[in-house]
Amino acid sequence: MIAMSSSLEQLRQRLALLPGVGPKMAERLALHLLRAPDHEVQQLIHSLDEADAYARQALDLLESNPICANDLAVADVMANHIHILYEKSAFLEIKRVAQRYMPQLEAMGDTAQLVFAMYFHALGLAGCNEFSACEALSRRALEVAERLGDLKAKTYAMNGILHASVFLAQHSLEKMERMGAECLALSRRLGDNSALNYAYWNVALNYAFRGLMREAREWALKLLDAGRERDDRRALGIAHSILAMIELFIGNYHEAARHSEECLRTAVTPFERSWVR
Repeated sequence: MIAMSSSLEQLRQRLALLPGVGPKMAERLALHLLRAPDHEVQQLIHSLDEADAYARQALDLLESNPICANDLAVADVMANHIHILYEKSAFLEIKRVAQRYMPQLEAMGDTAQLVFAMYFHALGLAGCNEFSACEALSRRALEVAERLGDLKAKTYAMNGILHASVFLAQHSLEKMERMGAECLALSRRLGDNSALNYAYWNVALNYAFRGLMREAREWALKLLDAGRERDDRRALGIAHSILAMIELFIGNYHEAARHSEECLRTAVTPFERSWVR
């Protein structure tokens, strides 16, 4: 292993600024770029496109030289790449990448990385309107998470099931409220802003799709308040996207346009922006 260098530390810090990439993920991604030329590392821009490109390079490296990393490192890169593609709303590309790499990831056995890859793959399927497939994959992810006893993995898998269930509309309001409450409780216990944002989002969507606009607006406003309290621009972008949709549903086009503009102003990834364009 090459010793930690100043350029690697700089890269780790820059990756940590990317939407959806926390400190641990940034460190893992940076470690897999050790073989990249120094000038490429130092020219890294803060963008998902760049993160995507470097993740692809890391995967190519690992495929051409499999002995350079252990299974856990390979699993990290695979899961991170699918996550990055989801943040870009590259849903068809997620399906292609998953088809290529998921069998290898599953062959490594039960890992948290497998759960996260399944989760973002499932959301990618939802982005392609394949909601039944999204639910089935999310339930498989939950089975792995429960075998692992991993709170974070379980929380994300549960959010995937909730998301699919919102669109499939196969459960009663009471059951969906219980599922939403469980996802919110898990997310708060975990202390993960991303999981919490998605739980709020799914709860609000469930009410909106049932025509319960007052309840949907209440939950969107709760997310907006939470985003302001946490200084979380992503929460703000998601909240404004929901509010824009609600106002559009009830024919309040001026307010829908206002929230759409606020979403575009505060959103940090293409995913949030895609809901108001």
